[in-house]
Amino acid sequence: MISYLLVFASILGNCVPILGAVLRYKVVALPFLLIVLTMLIDKERLPSKIRRFI
Repeated sequence: MISYLLVFASILGNCVPILGAVLRYKVVALPFLLIVLTMLIDKERLPSKIRRFI
């Protein structure tokens, strides 16, 4: 999934001539980025970190 994000971002950056249009096309990759980030969270240490900030 990370490879999909990297390939998509590199192709998008090379193909879109207008910088403002990149925002429209990167929305497709955001759900995959959120999935990857949630997979990287250490679920065992999460409650102790949350209690520290409350």
